[in-house]
Amino acid sequence: MREKRGIAIRSTVDLLLSALRPYRIEPHYAEERVWVGPVRYIDYRTDHMQGSLGLGRFFHKHRSFAYEQEFRSVLQLDLAEEFGVRVPERGVFVPVDMPCLCEAIHLAPETDEEFRHTVEGLIAHAGLSVPVFQSEMDDDALY
Repeated sequence: MREKRGIAIRSTVDLLLSALRPYRIEPHYAEERVWVGPVRYIDYRTDHMQGSLGLGRFFHKHRSFAYEQEFRSVLQLDLAEEFGVRVPERGVFVPVDMPCLCEAIHLAPETDEEFRHTVEGLIAHAGLSVPVFQSEMDDDALY
């Protein structure tokens, strides 16, 4: 992270599942399915990706990231494109109930106070009441 301005939302699988809201690429179309699942951490030299409908690549990462214990949600819009629906290049906004989703916000290592104040301001502007924590990577070594 070059700019040291990242955040992570702390949540749970149950909170994510209850926070996701229906999404339609066009108002008169059916709801699109959001695929959810844990990330599987593998050694790409010896292990094989699993998954159906070409989504496996979104639910696998190199085993060196296993400490992250990620759970992901993926919206696949290939079918919409096949039917001629224009999918925005920069992605789509999938509605989420943020008060339901967020337990806390964790700032990236080495973020400055200005960024922290910006994040806290955005949280307040959104009407959320969640704690903001600095990364534990910034803590003094215990040895």
